[in-house]
Amino acid sequence: MIVAQYTEGEGSASFERKSIGRYLASEKVVGKVALWLVALLTFSYPISAAIPTLFHLPTTPVNIAFRALYVAMSLFLIGASVFKKQTYQFRWYNVLMFAFWICYVIRMTYDFEISHVVAYKIPKDTIYMFAIGNCVLPSFAMMSMSRYIDLAKLEKVTLGILIVSNILILVLLATQIGLSLQMFIVRNLVRGSNETSAINEITISFSGCQLIIMALNKLLMGEKYSRIKRFLWILCIVLGFFNLFAGGSRSPMILFVLMLIYTLGFYFYKHHRFKRFISNFKIFIACVVIVIIGLFASMMLKNVDFALLTRLQETAEDRQKGGKELRDFEQEAAWNDFLSSPIIGHQFVNSYDKTYPHNTLLEALMALGILGGVLFFPFMGKFLHQLFTLPFKYASIFSFSTLVGLSFFVSQFSGSLWSSVDFWALSIFWVNIEKKQLEKLQNTLQ
Repeated sequence: MIVAQYTEGEGSASFERKSIGRYLASEKVVGKVALWLVALLTFSYPISAAIPTLFHLPTTPVNIAFRALYVAMSLFLIGASVFKKQTYQFRWYNVLMFAFWICYVIRMTYDFEISHVVAYKIPKDTIYMFAIGNCVLPSFAMMSMSRYIDLAKLEKVTLGILIVSNILILVLLATQIGLSLQMFIVRNLVRGSNETSAINEITISFSGCQLIIMALNKLLMGEKYSRIKRFLWILCIVLGFFNLFAGGSRSPMILFVLMLIYTLGFYFYKHHRFKRFISNFKIFIACVVIVIIGLFASMMLKNVDFALLTRLQETAEDRQKGGKELRDFEQEAAWNDFLSSPIIGHQFVNSYDKTYPHNTLLEALMALGILGGVLFFPFMGKFLHQLFTLPFKYASIFSFSTLVGLSFFVSQFSGSLWSSVDFWALSIFWVNIEKKQLEKLQNTLQ
């Protein structure tokens, strides 16, 4: 009798464990975790940086906590795929990406542990954490579980994160600098509790750029929004412009102009309600004109220079005179490092100042030579092909595709292979989007 009772209890516990396992590995749970992993890993850095600044906490423990959360979410998704006996989508581009990362981690480990390379003046443990914990693991999780993400919900969550991020940036700038022309006279950053940079200039400008493009998409996509919602999108555009200009960074400004042209061209080509398109476009133009006229009028009255426009003007003049910036020397060094060891690459940092060349395509050649190019470039080709073809087949995905595109192109101006966590998460997610997800999104928005 005792044995029978024990066996029954053991079977019940086993059944409960299986039931919990099935629930945790269900499409509903896995889809939500994957959705939040993409959204948080890609767009929430300003929020994670703002929290310790607002509450006067040390930044390092908070950042580590967020990074650890992303690792835990990735491991959960990988574990769920094993429990579900999920077949990984080992398509050729996924295989190339995974092979590239194996080679890159080997290169990084060799440079650190054998060649004793000192990189970026950043502890090697931090670089390992970013590369493996926040690039490799999320990418591997996305290969299997991105198929369960609800694209409509992902866009809503992303938009919410962008709005909160931009509000926090503006609040912190106003607290530290004040709401005045000083925000636009110089390049601004948000300082942490220890007076170091918590949110740098590029992140501030880029966050504003992302919000403008997303809010513009909402205005142009043709939905019949109430006056309140249309007013909220206008406020988002104005907020985005403030941060775009306050950061004073050139790359996000250039990307904004290019993405604006692409966005307007897309809706002009795809939109069937021409009158509504023109009406919404007029609203956007009015916002832009009001912001720019207000800024220029203030500058003229107070005889000050506009930091972002001044930087663009100085850059153009320097280029005409043949002048070079630090980034030019870094990229020249990266190219020379590739030429010095074209087959397997030189090292994962350049020989000029032990940093990255601010261009992931060039960095792949510098670090892994032709081997890296063979693995990395075809994957990038697949990604770019999907980036510019899917929106024309499924117009409902265009809004989110602009954020994916911005993430890629900013990595060609400012990013590195090991730290561009947003690019890796979005690119793997993007190439593995399935037709049923796109059709569901299309039906949801119709």
